[in-house]
Amino acid sequence: MRRGAFGVVVCLCSAVMILSALILCAAAAAQAPSYPRILFPGKDWAMEFQEQGFVVQTDQMLGDGRQYLQVENLTDEVWLWIYMQKVKEGDTLNCGRELDQRIRETATNGKAEDVSARAINSIPVREYMVHTFAGKRVEQKVLIACMAKEDIYVDVHISKLEFRPEDEHFLVDALNSLQIVKTEKKGFTISGATASDSGLARDPMSAGAADGTGQVSGVSEAQGVAAQDANGKTSAYYFAMGTRYYVDQDFKGAIYAYQKGFDLEKEHPALNKTFWRVLVDNLGTVYGLTGELDRAEEVLRYGIIKDPEYPTFYYNVACVYALRGDMKTTMDYLQKAWTLKANLLPGERMPDPTKDESLAIFMGDAGFRKLASTLAAQRD
Repeated sequence: MRRGAFGVVVCLCSAVMILSALILCAAAAAQAPSYPRILFPGKDWAMEFQEQGFVVQTDQMLGDGRQYLQVENLTDEVWLWIYMQKVKEGDTLNCGRELDQRIRETATNGKAEDVSARAINSIPVREYMVHTFAGKRVEQKVLIACMAKEDIYVDVHISKLEFRPEDEHFLVDALNSLQIVKTEKKGFTISGATASDSGLARDPMSAGAADGTGQVSGVSEAQGVAAQDANGKTSAYYFAMGTRYYVDQDFKGAIYAYQKGFDLEKEHPALNKTFWRVLVDNLGTVYGLTGELDRAEEVLRYGIIKDPEYPTFYYNVACVYALRGDMKTTMDYLQKAWTLKANLLPGERMPDPTKDESLAIFMGDAGFRKLASTLAAQRD
């Protein structure tokens, strides 16, 4: 089973090797540097800030759908903000225009002076100084950069207080420390999985178009006012919270937050289609990663009923049945997933079933191996 739209390093191992693998995972995690990163739902890449000495202050999804990361280094008085947003269909990204607009927006409380334009490693930037703010001398240097990948626009702001010419390297180093990293989506193996039946209907495929319209119900691109729980939190709030837990591999925490968001979405849909798909996919995945196959299947079946054209739900149901030892049903769902691959999210790609540890149990069967190889050759 894939891990959904966000990359998470998970040890994949047989039940016999669980303890050894967990120890190796812990050792690897301790040795690898941990850098802040910002991800956009549905993408298999992230922007990572590979600079030491910075602390994350904010990491969240804003109400307008933008992803937002703020880090700071109080010792050197350097701040960095990153915003990610999806470019609307039909829009043309003009970095120069966008950067000039950002200067107008961010310098409203202080006068932007000494505005200049240049490129740093082919990245277009605008720079300016704010000498005074609220009547006080601050000598703040601001660098704004514009980047794009696929249909995602990345807006970077870097700021240094009490700036002197010899401090230029702080801004340039911070910008050069931003790197695109892959967050590959792979399968997983769940220890302790059983072959017990879930007790649910065996064919959610036929239930997918229950409304008879062939349209996705309850997940339109623009919904009304979001429902709130007793604490005044919305599904978007819990979606962002769950994602942070998910990236940190705190799957119990992710289940708590994603389930809260999932329940609110069932009551009153508010997320757009992309975020809703990621919510359902990730919730089903974390249930699977914690061995709760019945709950994983229940969530994924709900996804199929509401969104019968999204192939990832069928793929993950296939993996649930693989972990139960049901090869025929696994093959049926894999084939169904591939018939719908044109409906993947932008930038998403079908997994390689020949390399998915959840499906490895059947790779000794010639018929299954042939099907997996055929599908692997048709991922694009």
